Amino acid sequence: MKIQNKTVANLSVGSVKTRGKTAKTYMVVPGEATLELDDTIWLEEFAEPCEHLVAAGNLVIIEAPALTKEQEEALEAEELAKAEALIAKKKAKASK
Repeated sequence: MKIQNKTVANLSVGSVKTRGKTAKTYMVVPGEATLELDDTIWLEEFAEPCEHLVAAGNLVIIEAPALTKEQEEALEAEELAKAEALIAKKKAKASK
């Protein structure tokens, strides 16, 4: 996955895994730079602490992390439920 810092300042974000510990792990995205991270590192350590930076537009996700198998299955199930609801609505309308 790739993220881009849209500010001129370096952005430093602490890892979820080192919260409450004396020795911290940080990710620094230099000002106006793009950083490439392993998907698992982003998802497990930095996605949550970066939510406010992404929401504010300071960090932009250029290349989103790949979906996990569980996420893909949940998305497919959601799409299937929507399709089935649409079919049921069309059948109900046709039978009137």
